Amino acid sequence: MWNPPMYDLANYLNEWCCDNAYPTGNGIAHFLQNWPTEEEIVSLTRHYYLLENNGAVWSIDNEICQQKVLEVK
Repeated sequence: MWNPPMYDLANYLNEWCCDNAYPTGNGIAHFLQNWPTEEEIVSLTRHYYLLENNGAVWSIDNEICQQKVLEVK
């Protein structure tokens, strides 16, 4: 089953902080220093949104665009 698009992006960003092959005994390590900045979250959300909505216009002042960023977070 398909996931909501912003969930997929959030999962991708979450993977920046995980290493499933890290030898810690349980096989997973977390590196919170890799967590994306606010600017990175907005930028990636913008690119993803524009790909999903061909011909759309992005403005962080737009309520829909703000909602997409919140969905990712």
